[in-house]
Amino acid sequence: MNRKNNKFIKISLFLIVFIFIFSNLAEGINDKAELIDSIQFGSITISPWEAVFDEGGNRFIFRDVGTGNPYIEFIIDGLSTITDQGDRDTIKEWIEDEMSINGLGFANNYFRRPTETSGRTFIDFDDERVTIEIRMDNINPGIGEELELYAGGRFLAYLERRLAFPNPRIIAELDSYTNVFGDLDQDQVHYISDDLAGETLSIILTGHESEVIYLKWRESNEDPGDVPSNRAVDLSSFRQVSNRNELENIFNYEGTDGYDPDYDVEREWTIDSNIEEIINILAGDVNNLGVQAVKIRARARGTDMLDYSQATYYFVRDNQKPFIEARPRGSEDYGDSFGTYKTRNPQLRIRVTDIISGIDSINDLEVRYKSIDNKEDIDHLNINDFRDEEFMNILNTSLEERIEGDERNFRQSFRAEAEMGEGEYAVLVTAVDMAGNSSNDHEEGPFIFYLNIDQTDPRVQNISFNQTIIGTDSGDGLSEPVNAQGLELYFEALGMQEMIYGIRYGEGEGSDWFIVKRDSLNYHTQYIREEFTNFTEVGTEFFSDGKIKNGRYEIVILGDEKEIDYNILSDLYGKDYGWVKKDQIESIYQEQVEDGRRSKRMFEVILDGQPPEYRESHGINYVPDISDTDRRVPLGEGDEYEITQVQPAFELQFSNFSNIDYNNITVEFIGRDGVRILGQATSGEPDSDGSNNIYTILVEPRRILNQSTYSLRIEVVDEFNNRQVVEFEDIFKIIGFVEYDIRFSIEEGTYNINDSSAIEIIIDNDNLRPDEYLRVENNGVRIIEIGNTPEGVEEYINSDYNVMFFEHLGSERGRIIIFSRIIPPENNRIEVSVLNQDDEHSRNDVSFRVIKKRRGFGFGRLLID
Repeated sequence: MNRKNNKFIKISLFLIVFIFIFSNLAEGINDKAELIDSIQFGSITISPWEAVFDEGGNRFIFRDVGTGNPYIEFIIDGLSTITDQGDRDTIKEWIEDEMSINGLGFANNYFRRPTETSGRTFIDFDDERVTIEIRMDNINPGIGEELELYAGGRFLAYLERRLAFPNPRIIAELDSYTNVFGDLDQDQVHYISDDLAGETLSIILTGHESEVIYLKWRESNEDPGDVPSNRAVDLSSFRQVSNRNELENIFNYEGTDGYDPDYDVEREWTIDSNIEEIINILAGDVNNLGVQAVKIRARARGTDMLDYSQATYYFVRDNQKPFIEARPRGSEDYGDSFGTYKTRNPQLRIRVTDIISGIDSINDLEVRYKSIDNKEDIDHLNINDFRDEEFMNILNTSLEERIEGDERNFRQSFRAEAEMGEGEYAVLVTAVDMAGNSSNDHEEGPFIFYLNIDQTDPRVQNISFNQTIIGTDSGDGLSEPVNAQGLELYFEALGMQEMIYGIRYGEGEGSDWFIVKRDSLNYHTQYIREEFTNFTEVGTEFFSDGKIKNGRYEIVILGDEKEIDYNILSDLYGKDYGWVKKDQIESIYQEQVEDGRRSKRMFEVILDGQPPEYRESHGINYVPDISDTDRRVPLGEGDEYEITQVQPAFELQFSNFSNIDYNNITVEFIGRDGVRILGQATSGEPDSDGSNNIYTILVEPRRILNQSTYSLRIEVVDEFNNRQVVEFEDIFKIIGFVEYDIRFSIEEGTYNINDSSAIEIIIDNDNLRPDEYLRVENNGVRIIEIGNTPEGVEEYINSDYNVMFFEHLGSERGRIIIFSRIIPPENNRIEVSVLNQDDEHSRNDVSFRVIKKRRGFGFGRLLID
């Protein structure tokens, strides 16, 4: 009968009962208790079928079948020896009276007897076993509800109803690589150096693996197939791909038509091709990459037909060996030698290139070294020559530096654990990638590099003071000025056993030296960063009024391969730092060392912590004509000096030791009415008074000033962010505008684009001289400037406007028509300034608002005669 049409879902319980005392049963059952006592109640097992699983521990799961009244069937082995019909009837009666679920027996109609047995429980005795069938009627447990099955008060089993059974979990092992990978990680890339052809993938299922009814596998773009009964599949060779499209064509292959037509879901075998790890390899310099993917799907009895367990495993072939290069000291390039180092404990650096699988961790790196007589010995060495030699320590616990974001190539640094003696060495570097390829097997041979330790030249390098580089690595020198935010010295010292370094204030006679000493350096590279103001012993020697003194300082650094002459440094006996007399340091510095074992460096720096200073002796001056700055009018605070220029210029001076950046000068013209107008500053080359630079600065407003009294605020900042602010209150006022006629074709109000796209300006008084000076602005932006302009040209026309001039009252520019090429802003203020007969500026303005965008092109309300 077709299961899909079966009215009743059969749940088979096989109750295996081990009866040790059957003689009484064979001769007649006289005592029910004796029968019950003969059963081993803990021995229940269930033989698998579609809707039942044995979870172990006498726990059975029943799948929710949705329809029908299921029945349970007990099969009791051993009771087939009972042949007496009376005894059989007794067993039937015992089953009716003694079997129960959750305490409810048959008498309570918990079970419905099959109709074909005339209302009695069906019991079938045959030669092999006794089958007991009971149909459930009123029982309808909820999903996840647990029932208990009893016989004669003895517990037999737990019964639980579920929607579906769990599918088995899939585990896979690649037989030849079990010691490498163990259980393969799902959805991960596994790198191997050999071909996959002939390799066996063993499939292990956990859970209800004995109930598996569907187990198939697919390899790359092959159709899915059944997994053999031994659950081992033979893999084929890698597929070759050169780009992402080829990769996706293989992994996204959906198979041919016609296979497994019973289950549409089986067509959905696409392998996820969004494997960035493989795509990144293809993006590099890799051609014909070998790839393979295996997908496995499984389903067990009692699970949803559309629900599968599945696992995907990716394999990439990598038979390329890591390539290693060495970086010589002082070079950014990599090659086949470390070159010569000036320290007995060099920090060496390599670059490893492995374009496919890559190096996984520092545990896959090993560095050994051995002494050699000369560089040519390297050509005769092999890896066996290094088996008993010393290791070098990898400096970082993780791979140090990936190259340009590439996860496969990286740089790494390391150094010997113990001090290396002077001489020549061979260094063997071994790297093993994730596919097990060793650099020792590279076609060019193992990577053995030359290293020379020459400890005859202690060196100090990369010297800076307050983050400013001073001098050069090869000599002393006078630096440019530096900021006075601290007294921080930084340098790197190589190849030294002992060293001292210090600072002194050098203005006038100068002070003694504050010195720090370091010993037992063991030639390790020293990265010194010392802030001298952190020493309480410094006291106030380097301070004035609570701030670090400005002026000249001297810095000294002395290093020695052996020891500093402490007979001279008597002031430092028993101390690591302190004050030392000037002549003692000078004696050490001048001492000649014949074998070149000492590094000596001395520098002078100038600290600038003073803000730019306003030169009151020069004062601030009004400049009527910027083309003639020698014509100046001295001003002072509160003068309210009357000026008719609408964009007046002023001149003042600042002195400063370091440079002043004109881009960092802030100028503000502040009207008595609260209006603040930004200005601009310009200057030529600075002069000098012997110790400071003298800057003459010219400032003027960026736009026309209204009639008002103005204050002036100027902030000057030098290159070390020292700043000075000067303010001049009520220093001048704009006056004397003569009311001559300057008329506009537009009045104050609100207009659309068509009505405001063109404006006529008429200079309607013959005392005005627009041919000599004329300026028109909109919202402070120049449209026209005739005459004296900052650019030094006689006529300026803004390219966003078309301007036409007409003769009027004897002036060639007495009538101006302006057409806007751009859409004007919402709020507009047109200002006009014209030179008059008194050499003053007459002005007028009009404000209006634009509310609509232009529709088509219009000349506005203007009528041109």
